[in-house]
Amino acid sequence: MYRILSTGHLCLVMERLQGETLEMLWPGLEEKEKSLVCTELKKAIDTLRELPAPGFYGGVGRTCIPYHLFWDPERKKEICGPFDSETEFNAGLVKKLRANDEMNGGYITSKAEFCERNLDTMLSKHAPVFTHSDLQRKNILVRRRSESAFEVALIDWETAGWYPSYWEYSIKVATMHWVDDWPRRLEQVVESWPSEAAVLRMLYQDLWF
Repeated sequence: MYRILSTGHLCLVMERLQGETLEMLWPGLEEKEKSLVCTELKKAIDTLRELPAPGFYGGVGRTCIPYHLFWDPERKKEICGPFDSETEFNAGLVKKLRANDEMNGGYITSKAEFCERNLDTMLSKHAPVFTHSDLQRKNILVRRRSESAFEVALIDWETAGWYPSYWEYSIKVATMHWVDDWPRRLEQVVESWPSEAAVLRMLYQDLWF
């Protein structure tokens, strides 16, 4: 993406990727094929993790965290970020809880107070890593090269940025539908953080609504 300074036009260079979404393909794949796809996905995620961390938690270019749980209509930095530490990241979640609590007549005051006391203990010591942040099968394109080879590509980078290392796995586990073997397969793709996922599951509904 770049802007032509003389005219102000914003140009976005895109590439058309061939393939089908993993969401469409998954029910018809054999176990061996699923393993092959997951192996390629893991390579892609591992490549993201090799990017050197810039020392903050936030969007690309040290912008607000693009995930909707950190959205605030006034774009308050204490809620939206970027954050210099995981403690500030956690405080942003708590402040969003407080804001939702105030808008809805105090229905989650006790939960907000609990998180103020404990969230920094439950979620700590996680370095920022570059994260896709929406690793759903509908955002994964797959192209079959042969009976034993697949190409994969990630799309929909709207919420990508620098998040704590648990985020990629935990935010998907906290929000996914447990209807097939994808939760188990996800553990083959990204490092699993089940305790952190349980914490996010506890927070998600009250942060979103």
